[in-house]
Amino acid sequence: MKKVFLFACVAFALASCGNKAASNEEVKEDTVAVATDSDEAAEVTTALEDALKEETKDPAKIEATLTKVKDEYAKLVEEGKVEEAKKYALKIQEFISNNSESLKSAANNATVVSLIDGIKNLPTSAEATAQDAVAAVKADAKTVGDAAKNTAEAAATNAANNAKSAAETKVNAEKAKAEAKVNDAANKAADKVNDAANKANTAIGNAANKLLGK
Repeated sequence: MKKVFLFACVAFALASCGNKAASNEEVKEDTVAVATDSDEAAEVTTALEDALKEETKDPAKIEATLTKVKDEYAKLVEEGKVEEAKKYALKIQEFISNNSESLKSAANNATVVSLIDGIKNLPTSAEATAQDAVAAVKADAKTVGDAAKNTAEAAATNAANNAKSAAETKVNAEKAKAEAKVNDAANKAADKVNDAANKANTAIGNAANKLLGK
């Protein structure tokens, strides 16, 4: 009986140690995940702060950094790391809430506006489920895609208008040059005609004076 009791105690002790070790590993993994999320979020906010500085204001960097945030959130959700995704997005949301107008003004395009609004709406509450996160990612991907399309179309339209305006300006400049040359040639021709007429009149006058004995 004592042997059975001793065996049971040993087994319980081993199980307790195993559970404690597993628990420690889980805590360690959670700590690493939180640290990783914090580091990545810090990198994002630092990049956005740099892009907003007056001397280095960079619309392309703002758009690329915000896109990275959305991609990272979607990646974590896809991997089933919904809590990590929420913690990551929450840190970015705090920065964007304080700087959204500056970001929109610096970038000045529909894609960035859509990215900012989309990041603000990413599910980060404790009640948000994996389904909520997935639905937000899908909906936002479409919204951002539409915004990017609109931005590209606007850029193409502006480029076409600028090219048309430049072409018209060039044509008008060439036309003005041609008209100036024609006018110059006409003026020179008129000067020659007048000069010839004056010479003829002088010759006629001289001939008349000779006949009159002057």
